[in-house]
Amino acid sequence: MKNFTIIAHRGASGYKFENSISAFKMAIELKANMIETDAQITKDGVIILNHDNSIKKTTNQKGLISKLSLDELKKIPLKNGESMPTYQELLDISKGNIEINLEIKARRVEKLVTDITLKNDMLEKVVFSSFSLKTLKTIREYNNDARLAYLIIIQGSFIARLNYWMKKITELNVESINPFHMFVSSKLVKEAHKHKILIYPWTINDAIKIRNLIEEKNIDGVFTDYPDILKKFM
Repeated sequence: MKNFTIIAHRGASGYKFENSISAFKMAIELKANMIETDAQITKDGVIILNHDNSIKKTTNQKGLISKLSLDELKKIPLKNGESMPTYQELLDISKGNIEINLEIKARRVEKLVTDITLKNDMLEKVVFSSFSLKTLKTIREYNNDARLAYLIIIQGSFIARLNYWMKKITELNVESINPFHMFVSSKLVKEAHKHKILIYPWTINDAIKIRNLIEEKNIDGVFTDYPDILKKFM
């Protein structure tokens, strides 16, 4: 099998609670290439990692991250008993061990996440991803060396206007397109590869499906909750 990138979706979330330090550490232990996580911002301006702005899904309380301070959030345990991790905490355990795919969920945090990453000397090891080309463009304006990835749920209009969208994407020097796995097409993969852009579908927890996408579509990596999912095929 060619070099293939395994991206641990919210950490090794098939084994440990999503977006928790234990899930991130297990992704490292299982030798994933990258940890995927989600950037939110607290009321007092700290980047914290949770898929939603709401804490309802991951804790036993209700509230919005953007309306709570870091101190308040740290006093509300995740459902596994751990505290919600900050981006800084993830950087601390990742340095020298694993790369990060940071999906930008909160608004107007582009400069902050770039600055934190630079301060930690991790710019070469972090990929900033978003469904918003505007967000990616803003990060690119802050730093020309930042690594970028474009998330898409492919609709017919995207494929119909593929040349238009590829022009927009290549102008930003995006390194990967991360499509919803149900809509990966040979046309998309071939066009991306023509521009030296990688294809990483999300999120697949079926080893046979992943192998088929490698063999039939020539994908370059995958987001999965189980970073060891392809162990028997490697």
